[in-house]
Amino acid sequence: MQSQAKKYNAIKGISVVLFSLFLYAYSDALVKMLLNKNYSVEQVTFLRAVSRLIPLIIALLLFYRSLAPLKTNRPWAHLINAVIGCGRTYAFMWAFKLIPLAEASALSYTSAIFFVILSVVFLNEKLQRYHIIAIVLGAIGVVIAYRPGFEIFRLGALVTLVGAFFASVNKIIIRKLSFHDNSLGIIIYPNIFLILISLPFISESWKPLDYDDWLLLIAIGAMAALSQYGFAIAIKLTKGLSLAPYDYTYFCWIIVMDYLFNNEIPTEFVLVGAVFIIAGNAVILMEEFKKAKEAKKLAAQV
Repeated sequence: MQSQAKKYNAIKGISVVLFSLFLYAYSDALVKMLLNKNYSVEQVTFLRAVSRLIPLIIALLLFYRSLAPLKTNRPWAHLINAVIGCGRTYAFMWAFKLIPLAEASALSYTSAIFFVILSVVFLNEKLQRYHIIAIVLGAIGVVIAYRPGFEIFRLGALVTLVGAFFASVNKIIIRKLSFHDNSLGIIIYPNIFLILISLPFISESWKPLDYDDWLLLIAIGAMAALSQYGFAIAIKLTKGLSLAPYDYTYFCWIIVMDYLFNNEIPTEFVLVGAVFIIAGNAVILMEEFKKAKEAKKLAAQV
């Protein structure tokens, strides 16, 4: 019965991660807007972390009314997760400042490849054929859409790749921690660490925000907090290998956000790439639905 429950949880985990990726894309588009207004990377990173921490603290007080979710017997694991998360955040924020959002998003999909490798090595997960098919289809879609060439070695692109690797390591650590600690505590600690690290660097680059930018910041914080919490829940419910290909749906949301916020229409290469990306997601989704259907039949027979 326990194995059947895991198969049902896979569908739940995928649904949560899809919604979380939508929120991440939305918040990243708003972050890019702030960076385009000549706010420094340090200031935007600091304010984003603060605005993200506030709703998490509110959730802690409303739903738990205690500090119990913050209790842990693995402080060093949380510290490592926070340090790597800080590196990931600064890498992506710096990349958003240096190169177009779409280009940074495309290159960030190497995180899924890193994650599959790390899941096999550190989580002892079995690599299935449909995992490989889905990830390869998604990777082909990214290559078709943005056709990265020798420019991949530019500083902005290199920083994005570093951020993608850190992101995959973060997911591995979060999955390990999720079996022992509360999901809310897992995501609160990195935000506190990010605020403390950013604080000394914002005094010289600080630029006052106007009313509209404060509203943007509040929206960024709320969406980022909800999406981060969603990822922690999804990784706890579902194997990392099953979630990895769904990172590519972020690509599709970024296409939509680019059009809505920047009035940019995707090229035919982007559209063809999106077809491959969606196909990759469909492969693993059908497999998970098939497993869930079989689990339901077995449960009915018991």
